[in-house]
Amino acid sequence: LQSQLLELGGETMNTAVDVVNLDALSARILKTQQGKKFRLVGQESTEVRRAWEMAAAGTAWTPEFLNAEWLHVVLAQGIVDQAGYLTASRKGRGTALNRIKRVDVWKAIERAQQSLAVDGVMTFTQAASKAADIAAVDQFWRYPHAIIDEAQDLHPAHWRLVRALVPEGPDDIFLVGDAHQRIYGQPLVLSRYGIRTQGRSRRLTINYRTSEQILRWCVGVMTGVSVDDLEGEGDDLVGARSEFTGPEPLFVRADGPADEDAKLADVVGSWLAQGYQPADIGVLVATVKRVEETVDLLKASGIGAVKVERFDRAPEPDAVQVMTMHRAKGLEFTCVAITRLGAGDFPPAWAMQGDADAQTAALQRERALLYVAGSRAREQLALLYAGKPSKLLGG
Repeated sequence: LQSQLLELGGETMNTAVDVVNLDALSARILKTQQGKKFRLVGQESTEVRRAWEMAAAGTAWTPEFLNAEWLHVVLAQGIVDQAGYLTASRKGRGTALNRIKRVDVWKAIERAQQSLAVDGVMTFTQAASKAADIAAVDQFWRYPHAIIDEAQDLHPAHWRLVRALVPEGPDDIFLVGDAHQRIYGQPLVLSRYGIRTQGRSRRLTINYRTSEQILRWCVGVMTGVSVDDLEGEGDDLVGARSEFTGPEPLFVRADGPADEDAKLADVVGSWLAQGYQPADIGVLVATVKRVEETVDLLKASGIGAVKVERFDRAPEPDAVQVMTMHRAKGLEFTCVAITRLGAGDFPPAWAMQGDADAQTAALQRERALLYVAGSRAREQLALLYAGKPSKLLGG
C-alpha cells in the first residue's frame, strides 16, 4: 500500500500519510510510552499455551476456555481488574458464570497474565488493548482521518484503538472489509466501540479480479455460512458477479502425498507451457513447513520457486511464488494452485482443537481461509488433494 501511494502521490505521501499495521502501531505506542522491552507473540505461541495450561491447573476450567474468556471478554472490553470483570457483559460466551465462578476465572486470568509478563511477551491483541487505553488520553497519537483495510479481521481491542486514535468528526474513518474473508476476528457490532456505520455503508457486488467460474466456486465454499456486516446484521454473497469468464476450477486427485506433489509440478509446468510468467503463479499451502517443502519439490522438477514472506518488494520475476494461505491474503495471481486439500489434511487437525463451540468457530475460519485462498486466482485455479477431498472443497 505504501509503495502504491508513493507511485500515485510522490514523496509527499511519506509525510502526509502513515501506512502502518495496527499491531505494529500498538507496539510503537507501548514502547514509546512505557519504555519497556517486550516481544509480541501470537495466540498459539508456546508462551501463551504454557501460560493458560498453568493457569487452568487445579481449576474447573480448560486452558481453551480461559484463553477465550480473556480474548473475547477481558481484552475486548479493556477490563483491568476483578471489579470490572464481575460486571462485564459476556454475551455470546455460552457458559454462564455466577459471581463466585467469575472470581475464580479472574484469578486464573491474572495468573496467566503474570506468566506472560515474566516471559517478557505480550500477545498482539493484549498490546492493542493496552495501546487503546494510552491513545485514549494521549493526544500525541491522534490522527484526523483513517482508512481501515481488512476491517473484518480486527478484534474489538483494535476497534477501541482505532476510535481512540481517530476522534469522531467529519470523514473520520473509512472502512473496507468482507466478512466472508474473516480468518482472524470475531463477529462484533462496531457501534459498541463508538464507530457508527448504519445507513452509511454500501455493499459491492462486482468482482473485477476473479473470473465468473472461480468466483462461483468461492461462493459455494461459503454457502450456508452465516456472516455479519459489522453491525449485527446478516450478509451474504447473493448478487456477486464477475466482469469476465475463464476456465472452470481444476480438481486434481492424487493417490498420496508424493503423487500429489508430482501432479502439482505437472499443473504448474502446464501453466508455464501456456505462456504464464512464473511470478504470476501462486502456490498456496497450510503451513510454513509445507511452503519450504513445496519450494524444494518445484525446484527438483526444474521449476524456479521462491518462499514468500514479505510483500514490500517486487516478486522475483523468474520464480513461482509459494506461501501459506494466510500470507496470500490481499494478494492476487493469474494462476493459483492450492495443495493438501484432502479430507485428512484440511482443515488441519491442529486448527480444530478445543470444545464443540471452539471447533465450530475454527471450522468457519478454515472455510473462510479457503474462500480467501481461492479468490486470489484471476484466471486459473487448481485444487489438489490425495484420496477423498475435504468436505469444504465441494466440486
